[in-house]
Amino acid sequence: MSALRKFLLLSGYTVLFCAILFLIVDLIVLPYKQGKFSKTVVMPELVGVDSAAAVSLVSSAGLQIGTIEYQYHDKFPKGHVSVQYPFAGHDIKLIRSVTLTLSQGKEYKDVPLLLGLTPLEAADTLQKLGLRLGDVTESYNPGDDQGIILSTNPHSGQRLARGSVVNVTISSNAVGNMAYVPSVINLTIEEGRRLFLLAGLHAGTVTPVADADMLPGTIMSQKIQPGAFIARGSSVDLTVSE
Repeated sequence: MSALRKFLLLSGYTVLFCAILFLIVDLIVLPYKQGKFSKTVVMPELVGVDSAAAVSLVSSAGLQIGTIEYQYHDKFPKGHVSVQYPFAGHDIKLIRSVTLTLSQGKEYKDVPLLLGLTPLEAADTLQKLGLRLGDVTESYNPGDDQGIILSTNPHSGQRLARGSVVNVTISSNAVGNMAYVPSVINLTIEEGRRLFLLAGLHAGTVTPVADADMLPGTIMSQKIQPGAFIARGSSVDLTVSE
């Protein structure tokens, strides 16, 4: 091959290489440095707005709706955004999907039939429904078994928002200065003290004991067994989980 031919061939390869390099720089490198391939937008605040407004805000920002989940929420009305991801204020890439959780409003439960149960049984039943045992009031009824629920407020069948309390009235056949010792096992220390006060008694020495299977502050045992009659104003020692 002559020197001229070699020169022309090399020149052609050089021109082709330069042309390809120019196209790479012009179409890829420069746009990348200018952020055209990674343009971001600020994630709008969606929490608290209704679903239609949320969809509009997401679309206007150049984003798209991804997964939509639903859950009950005490604060936000039904159909309003309670959780968003990504969070508001973050810089995110265009076209990214946004995950939303829409509120189904407050969750309501029917008050169960508690008549004939003990406060402990009622507390367990209410807890499973997301309700709580409220005030426990004694009513003198010598013909009824001691410590069973005679009435509830609200009454059974009424609908309450999750987390609401149900107050109960229990039977009492205490005579004179004697008081019936209620069972406070598995109640919180605050609930136990309140139940003792209603029975005319007091919580005595509280001994903490480590127990991985019980929530901290739960009464594990009581020194005087439930069902006993002792002098009003007496104290009952307790063992509580820590």
